[in-house]
Amino acid sequence: MTKQRYFHFSLGPVQEFVGKARRLRDYWTGSYLLSYLTKLAMDEVCKNRGHLIFPPYKENNKPTEANKNHEIGSFPNRFQADVPAGFEPTCCEKRVKDTWEKIAEYVWVEYISEVASLGKNTKEIWDRQVEGFWYMQWVIADEENDALLDIRKNWRSHLPTVEPGNKCTLLGNLQEISGYIRSSKKGEGEKQKIFWEKKRSKLALLDLKEGERLSAVALIKRIFPRVYNEFEKTIFPENFPSTTYMSAVSWVKAVIKKEELAIDFLKEARKLKEVSSEAKVGIQCLDELAKDNKDLKGFISLDGNCFYSHTLLNDNLWGDGDRIIRENLESKVRNISRKIGFEPDTYYALLSMDGDKIGAILQDNKDKKAKISETISAFSESVPGIIKNHSGRVVYAGGEDVFAILPVDTAINAAVELRRKYTELFEPVFDSKEIPTISAAIIFAHHHAPLTKVYNEIQSLLDNVAKDEYGRASLAISTWNTGGRDLVWAMPWQEFVEDTKDNLISRLAVKFGKAKETESISNSFIYNIQRDLSLFTDKDSFLSDEEILKLLTAEYIRSRAKSNKNLTKEQVQPHMRELLKMCSIYYHDDKGMIEKQKGFNVDGALLVKFCGIVDH
Repeated sequence: MTKQRYFHFSLGPVQEFVGKARRLRDYWTGSYLLSYLTKLAMDEVCKNRGHLIFPPYKENNKPTEANKNHEIGSFPNRFQADVPAGFEPTCCEKRVKDTWEKIAEYVWVEYISEVASLGKNTKEIWDRQVEGFWYMQWVIADEENDALLDIRKNWRSHLPTVEPGNKCTLLGNLQEISGYIRSSKKGEGEKQKIFWEKKRSKLALLDLKEGERLSAVALIKRIFPRVYNEFEKTIFPENFPSTTYMSAVSWVKAVIKKEELAIDFLKEARKLKEVSSEAKVGIQCLDELAKDNKDLKGFISLDGNCFYSHTLLNDNLWGDGDRIIRENLESKVRNISRKIGFEPDTYYALLSMDGDKIGAILQDNKDKKAKISETISAFSESVPGIIKNHSGRVVYAGGEDVFAILPVDTAINAAVELRRKYTELFEPVFDSKEIPTISAAIIFAHHHAPLTKVYNEIQSLLDNVAKDEYGRASLAISTWNTGGRDLVWAMPWQEFVEDTKDNLISRLAVKFGKAKETESISNSFIYNIQRDLSLFTDKDSFLSDEEILKLLTAEYIRSRAKSNKNLTKEQVQPHMRELLKMCSIYYHDDKGMIEKQKGFNVDGALLVKFCGIVDH
């Protein structure tokens, strides 16, 4: 019998390619292209009588249903396989390199070459960046050792080059392809401007916006959705919701239900000379409501900037000559908001989830490795449906790693359902005390906040807060306005979710967010409990939790005394108990035990108020 060998493969750079973006569409496309190239390397393993260990392939080496999804990237950038003696890893490298160069050549011929003559050494810059961008690392060994690839990566055989000239506005270490330097005394700044204005006129508005000057790699990533079908003969969705559009989803949904309001708004919006389309962005609740109604489908295809007073009146976002039209639309936005009872939200939600210690679990349970991989694949298959049911879109779902965008009012429930699904799928594989856990991070971000900063924040929130500070198996939440972070809160799932459907924030948001004015959480109450609880933060308290509860109850009744004199301690105390729990700090240790820590995090109360305000 031929001895099998173990093969570990990794494709990068991940953060440089995926994590550098000015819009969510860039993250989505970057994740997909990285996943697609990795999948081609996997195909070569299978062609050469190898067998994928992780991520799994079904029998006869056909991808799982999740892997077939043409809307999202569903493969991680690394994989493990067993391969026959004599397997040549260079076949994987060649397949990735050849396909990447074919994609690049197609983009060049169809979209770039016609303006290349206006640039300075544009073709040379293009070829250099295409050839030198990707690096592939692999290890092949006689024994199974998941740490081998990490050791190989530490050899640092790939060192990114520092390029000359003006840099790409998306990938800051690469030169933009016009080749001109704006500060040059030779008038190159004007030539650069002409180059990109010409290029912009040849591309759709979503592909290249005013002020963007891109490298070859960034342009390929940006245009890839339009050329994907040339390589896989399948239709790849060309559109993805903007952060502004996603913030407005709940408002748009409510307006569609008032059909006459939506149609009247659309008639005025169609008079705009220049407006990008957000058609076919795949928000399930909107598509279901619009159905085959052309006018309603037109309404949900409008640029997200059409739904906000502050963006409609921002001249920098629009073409010349349409100020009066935009003022009319702004008036309609205010009128519609009065009729449906709320304005468009200015925040959207990003959700990131990642399985805890999966590498260690695979290494420690080699007899269950195949079953674990199949379970993770089943979870990945479930993600798009769950996110769509909560009016969101998946950016990436590979293995146990999830990244998605959602409206603020559905994000927490989506995270709860995904965690429940993850646990449910692993229950037949492990004993109850050994079931793998998953951590999550949600950031509620203002739609004008810099996306790169928001993306970096959610990665930090997941890794440093949910996993490190709170011991994994936790949910961490942050709010982020245009100036930065407002609050950070976290809690282990076991304390946050008491059953499969309900959760602590939802209960409190319903109580205080949807309550009558006479029962809502006032700003003065929030301020006072911040003051009171801060006295017991990071020090030994001279009061018990029950005594602190009494103080909160009394403070709440006092804050509502003028508007509601009928509130009793018996009515208020159960809700104050849950609010106090929201502000308590818990830690999930390595043995799965929950330890309550000293002190309080008052951001829990602020988060309840935030969620109550946006809950429609």
